[in-house]
Amino acid sequence: MQPVFDKLQEEIGELKAEIDVADNQQRITDEMGDILFASVNLSRHLGVNPEQALRDSNRKFISRFEVVEQLLSEDGKQMEDCSVAVLEDYWQKAKENLAAKGTKNAKVQR
Repeated sequence: MQPVFDKLQEEIGELKAEIDVADNQQRITDEMGDILFASVNLSRHLGVNPEQALRDSNRKFISRFEVVEQLLSEDGKQMEDCSVAVLEDYWQKAKENLAAKGTKNAKVQR
């Protein structure tokens, strides 16, 4: 399976190189497509349905985002007024809350 991981790393390296080139959106798009394709190939090798994995990941993201919104509201804060570092702290709290409840749809714990 190492060759599959190597290919994914190769594609990530190619994307990084394209990002440094000005006016290069099409090449960046192409490399992102290659990364997605390599990821799907890795999923196949692992016996994971990539569509289901993406659906699950989206649900997990939405659950965490909703907890972040709830925590911010309880603290009287607006998301747009928070720095990336502050939002990351809230994101980590959301992950902890959901993990503590053992579910992706937990009530917020303080």
